[in-house]
Amino acid sequence: MIIANAMRVLDQARLRRGADECDEIGRTVVSRAAAHMGARFLSVQRTVNNRNSVCFRVSDNTQTYLLKVNKNIGSQAVRDAALRMNSIAAAGPQDEFRVPRSHYIDGEFDAALMDFVPGKRLDLMLAQSSDPDTIRMCLKKAAIVLSRIHALPHDERLAADTDLPKLVREVAGAFPAFSRQNGPHLAQMANLDAGCSVSIHGDYSPKNLILGANGTLFVIDFAAPQDSTSPLRDIAIFAIGMARSLALGRRWRLGGSARRIEALLETFLDEYFAHSPQVAQHSDVLKKQLVLFELVRLAETKVWLDGYRAFDEAIFGWLKSKLGHQFVSSQLRRLQMRIE
Repeated sequence: MIIANAMRVLDQARLRRGADECDEIGRTVVSRAAAHMGARFLSVQRTVNNRNSVCFRVSDNTQTYLLKVNKNIGSQAVRDAALRMNSIAAAGPQDEFRVPRSHYIDGEFDAALMDFVPGKRLDLMLAQSSDPDTIRMCLKKAAIVLSRIHALPHDERLAADTDLPKLVREVAGAFPAFSRQNGPHLAQMANLDAGCSVSIHGDYSPKNLILGANGTLFVIDFAAPQDSTSPLRDIAIFAIGMARSLALGRRWRLGGSARRIEALLETFLDEYFAHSPQVAQHSDVLKKQLVLFELVRLAETKVWLDGYRAFDEAIFGWLKSKLGHQFVSSQLRRLQMRIE
C-alpha cells in the first residue's frame, strides 16, 4: 500500500545515482535529444539536486527546456510522468491549466527533456504571501484545476478499491498513540463507501503547481496511480502540502494555525466539490474519510523524515528531520481537533 511503497523506496535509497553520475547522464541525454530534435543546445546548467532527481536548464537560440534525470535506478517515474503529460497535452488545451510537453524521453536513463515553465511555484506563493485574498485565490484555482484533472479519462482497470482497513493498520504503525486514542473513529472511516474512482494526479502538492505570468496554472510531475484512485489521495497530498507551505512561511505558528488551516482547506474543498458534480454526490463521506488520507500522507512524510541518513544528508538532514517532526505533530493535533 501507500506507506509500504514509501518504505520500499527508502530501502532502495543506497542504490541511487549520485549527482556527478547524473551530470554525466545529463550530458549524454542532451546529446541524444539534440540529435532527435535536430537542435543545437548552447547552454546546460544544473538547477536542482534533490533526493529523487537532478534537473538541468537547457537552452538553444529560441527556447528554454528542462531536463529531468531520475536518480532511482530501475524506476520509470520520469518517463511515466512525461508520457502522461504528453497524452494530456495531445488531447487539446485545457481551459484552466496546462502541462509541459516532453520533446525527448530517454528510456535507458529515465530522463525527459520538456518545456521549461516560467512562473512561481504555488508552495512559495503560499509561504511568502501575507495577503489572505491572494492565498484564497491560489487555493480556489488549485481546486478547480484538480477537479478538471479528476474528470479526465482514466483506465478503469486501475480503479481497484483502496484497501481502507489496511490504511488504518499502516497509520497505526506510524502513529500508535493517535490510533489508540481514535481507533473506533478510524475504523468507522474505513467502513464508509464513497464509491469514487478518478484520474488522479498522484502528487498534487503545491510544489508541483506553477502559476505563470498570465495567470495560467501549469501542473507538473504527474505520478502513476499505483496505490489509489480515490480523489482523497490528491486532496490529502494538497492539504498537507498547503499546511507545510504556510508553516515554512512562518506566517502562523506551527501549533497555533490549526483553525486557519482548516478554514483554508474548507475553501479548497468547497471550490473543488462545486466543480466536481460526480464526486460531490459523495462529499459527506469523502470529508469524513479525508482525515484518514491526511494521516497516510503524514505517515509517508514521517518515513522520509526518519530516513534522512539513507540519503547522506548529514546535519542538514538531521535539522530538516527535527523540524519536520514538529510539523507532523502539529498536524496530528489539527486532525485530532477535526475528529473531536
